[in-house]
Order: sequence, then structure tokens, then C-alpha cells
Amino acid sequence: MVTQNNLPESVASSPEEGPSSPASVEEACDLLKQLSKSAAQTAGQLQRALGSLGESADSGRVGSIYTQTRKIHELALETNRIISELADYRIFTEDRRAKTVEREICQALDDRGVEAVRGQPPYFLVYPGWFKVDESDRVGAIITLNGTRLDIVRPTQVADAIIAQCNDKFDATRFADVLTGAWKILRESGANRMAIPLESIYDMLALHPPVRGPGPKSYTKGDFYFSVHRLAEQRDPENSKGRSLSFPNSNRGEFLFFSRDKSSRKYLSVEFH
Repeated sequence: MVTQNNLPESVASSPEEGPSSPASVEEACDLLKQLSKSAAQTAGQLQRALGSLGESADSGRVGSIYTQTRKIHELALETNRIISELADYRIFTEDRRAKTVEREICQALDDRGVEAVRGQPPYFLVYPGWFKVDESDRVGAIITLNGTRLDIVRPTQVADAIIAQCNDKFDATRFADVLTGAWKILRESGANRMAIPLESIYDMLALHPPVRGPGPKSYTKGDFYFSVHRLAEQRDPENSKGRSLSFPNSNRGEFLFFSRDKSSRKYLSVEFH
């Protein structure tokens, strides 16, 4: 039989008290995992008990049917209790909001030997990238990494994603060649100029992504502009043919990035020289 003793201490509180509230988002994710595991175990026992009851009914072993149905009733109640708890469970609460996960991400990065420097609010800088955490009434918190929204909120996992993307080996010459190739195609289509809007290049590359980083599976606009930023941060960016490229700073632009000295930059076009 499944009893409260089978569950973690934070799960096995009395129905009147409810489960103890985790102090952190990391612990909240752990508790949700434990609840899910407990529900799966209890549901598995319930399924097996129902199978045994069916076998008893087939053979007519009426002596064990009462014991089995009583056990099934208890398992059903326990399964329903845990599932009801799961239905009401929230990773984010009034005590665990965006500021909480923000602090936990910074701590997880620090534990991994990486410093997150506070930039202009709401940005945290992990050069050459950044991340921010925004409040959300619907999901609690939205985490954005270098212009791409993440679909994870567990702080340790977010820290790993930040480190992986910022440490991802970037081939500046190759990316410069990609931009040059797109520029040549656009010129053949009538864009007869030395400066090309980056938006036009992204629209072309989105159909055939040149690179796929360790983060999101798709080649997002954030991925593209992060690569633009990394190329722009090179001392003298040029392609494999020696043609130099430059990226004028713009007051407009959808994505904001930061140089090593924390100065902000937006990119609207690339110029070929």
C-alpha cells in the first residue's frame, strides 16, 4: 500500500497543511519532479492492482476480491490526492518570482566560476552575451538569452545554457563569408549598394541556417544578431577573401548587445568595404 511515508517530507504533509513551500525555484523544480515520480509510482501500483483484480474475477477467486478492491480504493484515493496536488502546483509563487530566479541564476553561474555583471537594468552581462529575467503573470518569469527566449526556468539549467552559448566556438571568418554570400545574392536581386540591412540577410538565412548553437534548436533572430555582435566585436572583421566588414552602431534595432566595456550597441546594417 502507498502511504505518506513513501513520499518526500515536503510532499507528505497533511492535506490541511499542504506541502511545505520550497525556498527556491531550484527546490520547487525538484519538488515537482518528486511529485511526478510519486504519482507515477502510485498510478503504476493501481494499474497492477486492477490487473490482479481482473485475473481474480476471471478465475472466480472471490476470497481475494474484497482485499483487492479495498487496496484499489486506497491506491485510487492516494493517486487522486497527488494528482490534485500536481494540478495546483506552481513553480512561481508570490515568494518565488523573477527576482528569485535572477538571483539563483547568478549564484549558479558563480558556482561554475562565471561572473554575471549587472548591466543597465534589466540586463546581466556574461560577455559576449547577456540574459534578463522578466516578470510574467502567465508563467511567472520569462528568461531571455542574447535575444532568444528560453523555454527553461531551472536556474542551474539556465546557467549551463548561458555558459554553453557564450563559450560556443565562434568562427568569425566563416560568418563573415556567410554575410558576404548573402550580400552578393541580394545585390544580384537588385540591391546595388555596399550597405545591406541585416534584417534582409536574416530573412534569407532563416531558411538555411548557417550554424546551430547549443541553445535553441531553430536558428532564431536572436542567434543571428548574437553572431553579428560577436563578429562586430572582432578587431578588424573580414571575410576569407580579405574584404572588411563594419557594423555601424544604430539607435534603432530590435536587439541590444554590450561590448566588453559595457557600452551598448544595436545593429541595423552591415557595410562591405
